Amino acid sequence: MGTREKKAVQWRRRLLAVLLSSFLGFLVVEIGLRLIDGYAVFAFRLEETGAPDVEEEASSSEGKARAAALIARAEQGGIVKPGWFVLDPPPLGSFPVDPRYRERRDRFRREQINYAINLGYLQQRSREGDIDVILRGSRPETLFVFDGPDGSPHPAFRYPVSVTLPSGLTTNDQGWRGPQVSQKKPPGVVRIACVGASTTVCSHHFPHSYPELLQGWLNVWANRREIPVRFEVINAGREGLRPADTAAIVKYELAPFEPDYIVYYEGANHFRPQQQMRFLEDYSEKPPADLVPSRRGTREGGGMLEDLAEYLAVARRIHLLTALRGMSGQEPQKPRQEIIFPDELDEQSLDPDRLGGFLRLDKDVIPELDRIRDEAREIGARMVMTSFCWMVQDGLELNLSVRRHAFLFADLNRLAWPVSYANLRRLVDLQNRIFAAWSVERGVAFIDVASAMPVHEDLFLDSVHTTLLGTRIRAWCVFEGLVPVLIRDLEAGRIPRRASGQPPRTAWNPTVREMKLADIIGG
Repeated sequence: MGTREKKAVQWRRRLLAVLLSSFLGFLVVEIGLRLIDGYAVFAFRLEETGAPDVEEEASSSEGKARAAALIARAEQGGIVKPGWFVLDPPPLGSFPVDPRYRERRDRFRREQINYAINLGYLQQRSREGDIDVILRGSRPETLFVFDGPDGSPHPAFRYPVSVTLPSGLTTNDQGWRGPQVSQKKPPGVVRIACVGASTTVCSHHFPHSYPELLQGWLNVWANRREIPVRFEVINAGREGLRPADTAAIVKYELAPFEPDYIVYYEGANHFRPQQQMRFLEDYSEKPPADLVPSRRGTREGGGMLEDLAEYLAVARRIHLLTALRGMSGQEPQKPRQEIIFPDELDEQSLDPDRLGGFLRLDKDVIPELDRIRDEAREIGARMVMTSFCWMVQDGLELNLSVRRHAFLFADLNRLAWPVSYANLRRLVDLQNRIFAAWSVERGVAFIDVASAMPVHEDLFLDSVHTTLLGTRIRAWCVFEGLVPVLIRDLEAGRIPRRASGQPPRTAWNPTVREMKLADIIGG
């Protein structure tokens, strides 16, 4: 081999070594960023797993200690102990993820593509011309569907039963998040059903939802006070549910399981603050792109870099930093505005039956709350109402270089645009006061979770969804509020209930089938 050929071989070897070392270096950085930013290390497309940047290290002893110090208050005469806050329920376990679920999720970029949807609901939305809102622009060949109870379009959807979805959600044989629940309630068991939407089911990749934490603490409390009962807490929440869906879940899904309490926590999916506002000067229909990032924390239309950000943590980090350059975390300039109060509504003496359409509560919410209360009474259960937590306050300033802060900023200034933070705060507080007034009027127990929950941006993923640490604190607020209700009912002999002796209702668990989209919407 001549000198020239030797140099060429050496050059190729050096180039290969440089490329290999560069690739290995990039791989180390990519893996490191995936660990830091909370993505699955070996996933082809970036999948969030709940890392410290997103979840505040709530599973660490240090994180729990900080939170315990944050929520430590008077011990209510020794009823509950703040030290219980750090206790975890036993791990749930999981099933192998069905490859078909993963393939459908990856192809359509939506976890909901694997849910079973109420056929009546789909057909109703198709007739109204907004089927694409449900499908979010995707056109799958088939959907999983079921027939609603008594032909009703509610509940709008159900999770698949006894599965672990690619999102991390594990369901039982009723399609609820959490462990198995026998329909026949064992003697000495007090059963609590938590209903609501995404803030009840909680982020799918969280190791525990708030009802699971609640169950663990209630049983510790009962054991320490030597109360001869065991608590079971059902999580019947699903993201995106409206109050009418929740009322149907209570009637058809939960009633056969004879819960003793039904805890309602929801206040966002019907909430449209713009409808209650009068804007006193012109404004753009959408927030300025140079002032407000997208809900992913970036500007819209990011091109190739945004496409790569679907797969590479390095690209996503670069995209975030470049897209947010020059953006401020202060509230953007908004038009002068005022809240429109109906003549029927008296802020000083709220009557839940005289709201004049305020926030559509008397149309979309109050009637469904009444149905839930009535259904609870029919089965011998007691409804517990709660206030709803929002992360918004006048003068809020966020650090947009923190991913969750950028997402919170986008959520506040896109979904509610152009309502000011001050007016949002006033509206959500007034809605909670209406919830409290409804509870008094209807004789329903009320837990003021929103007043007990710290309003801090590090406890929230967006305006209503909490981080893992925030979810633990919110669960604790429910726990503290629920214990006095339980004590009164224990002392009155109301719980644990004796078996009624009546044959239980048949549990509603519909057959799910796969159906062509063309057959659903008529071509």
